[in-house]
Amino acid sequence: YFLAPAAAALTDDDRATWVFRALILVVVIRALGLTHANLLRREMDFRRRFLPELLGGVTKGVLAVVLAFSGYGVWALVLATIAGTTVNTIGLWVVMPFRPRFELGFDGRAVRLIRFGASVSFVGVLTAISANVDYIIIGNVLGLTALGFYVIAFRIPELILVEGLQTASQAMFPYYARARELAVDPGARFLGTSRVASLIAAPIVAILAGLATPLIVFLFGDKWEAAAAALPALALYAAFNTISGFAGDLYLALGKPWILWVLGVPQVLIEIAAIWLIAPYGFAAAAYALAGVAIVISLVRWEIASHVVGIRRTAIFRAFRPALVAGALAWVVAVVISRALPLEAAALAGPALVALAYLVFASMLAPEVRGAARAALRLAASRRSRGGQTPASGAGGSA
Repeated sequence: YFLAPAAAALTDDDRATWVFRALILVVVIRALGLTHANLLRREMDFRRRFLPELLGGVTKGVLAVVLAFSGYGVWALVLATIAGTTVNTIGLWVVMPFRPRFELGFDGRAVRLIRFGASVSFVGVLTAISANVDYIIIGNVLGLTALGFYVIAFRIPELILVEGLQTASQAMFPYYARARELAVDPGARFLGTSRVASLIAAPIVAILAGLATPLIVFLFGDKWEAAAAALPALALYAAFNTISGFAGDLYLALGKPWILWVLGVPQVLIEIAAIWLIAPYGFAAAAYALAGVAIVISLVRWEIASHVVGIRRTAIFRAFRPALVAGALAWVVAVVISRALPLEAAALAGPALVALAYLVFASMLAPEVRGAARAALRLAASRRSRGGQTPASGAGGSA
């Protein structure tokens, strides 16, 4: 609250002081529902978490639009964020019957929680710095126009790839933690989830990297074409940074959160140095520098994970090999499509063609892809057969 004027000074607008102060309420309101949310997460009961989050998101979106059209300006976003967080927290209290008691945990629980939580909180600070330092440096070194191109290129893989994988990551911590309770090898679970995540991410990276220019121009117009230069690198960055982040969930599950900040501090420092040195050469060069740092950090995370759970490096490589090979081949297909077809045709038909090519390549390299494809075909066939039944035969079948 008292540092808000100093934070507002960074924006060159004194009105931001009360924006910062109002948004402090979000931290407090969200904290009231965090225990409920994490208890549901521990039980992997994401079905009950879904409705509060949905209602909170809808409240925030609808209220922001209504207030914006009513002339509230930036306060439309502030008030909508506060309202959405409040609805989400109330919903969590409704669906999760936990009620806090006034116990300070003097039996040692508090100390254990504070030690664990302090490490996680510190990692959260590092993550926030890492997520925004590139914007700050590029904006200051290259100006707002270059920053605009960079942000557009960054947001596409963030929305398509990162959001989905991070949502899946919500289940990784309890999934790995339960391995110990069930006497299951956490290393096997880590390899399995990493393999699946890489198989999902690879075609997205291939599409965004190989069809960068057609997609950018088709979605945003010719004036944003320059953003395509950074999209391949930022797609790689998003994939490596997010998938290797599963190793962080593994460290937490094994009670070793300190590994996260031991890695996080040098990662942030290296990112700052790399972007600061490369940014004068353009926002695309900065994007490739960021991708390079993400690949190196990912290799380090996987190396540490191999020692923590006792798995071989070759096992990690075998887990990622189908996605790497099939993704590279699909990228080649995407590049050919981008150069051979007219821009609109490449943007409209290209993603489906690349995805189909990737499915063919991945099916030859990963048995689980073939199994998933056959299951999808059987499901589609059964739905068509049910759709072709007469009402009478459908009723008889159900009986």
